[in-house]
Amino acid sequence: MDELDLLKKNWDKNRTSEHEVSEKQIYAMLQKGSSSVVKWILIVGILEFLLWSILSIISYDENQMTEMGLAKYEKVLDVINVLYYVVLISFIVLFYKNYKAVTVVTDTKSLMQSILKVRKTVNYYVGFNLIFLALGTFALFSLIILSAPQFESLRNLLFDGHHNFKIFLLVVLTSVFVLIFLLVFWLFYKLIYGLFLQKLSKNYKELQKIDL
Repeated sequence: MDELDLLKKNWDKNRTSEHEVSEKQIYAMLQKGSSSVVKWILIVGILEFLLWSILSIISYDENQMTEMGLAKYEKVLDVINVLYYVVLISFIVLFYKNYKAVTVVTDTKSLMQSILKVRKTVNYYVGFNLIFLALGTFALFSLIILSAPQFESLRNLLFDGHHNFKIFLLVVLTSVFVLIFLLVFWLFYKLIYGLFLQKLSKNYKELQKIDL
């Protein structure tokens, strides 16, 4: 039994006593717990941003870009990369604003609204990342097949006008690869952010009881 359950149990036992626990105390505990959860969402978001940034710097190899036939797309890829990080930073700013909002609210309804806003922001964040990863992986894989010298014989075989089924098969295999890649990240987000949202949902339900 967690601290909140013990507090509620004590409240029920001592409603008429001089030590009666007020709704304000339960609200304060729920606010503190929600603030802690949102703070961790912010921390994980920042760590994730740093991780992607480090991996991007470490994995960049100009010679490899040339070998894979991607050098001519480098400027476009750089623009997409910058836009991606701009969006990530925007979400981190929103996480911070959500954290401040949850911390400073002073009434039940405002806290409930803040929690709903946090949940919506996290869902948008996860959705954006999954969509970007899916489209980005599919596009990058396709560009490598279309541009890398290593795949020249495959391109000649596929695009001679007599191998429509093989093109279809290649698209299917690429899509399967992207889906598996996407599933791995979905499970990661489900595990990490899903736990945070579950805790917020629990706090939201407790606040609903107070607000009745």
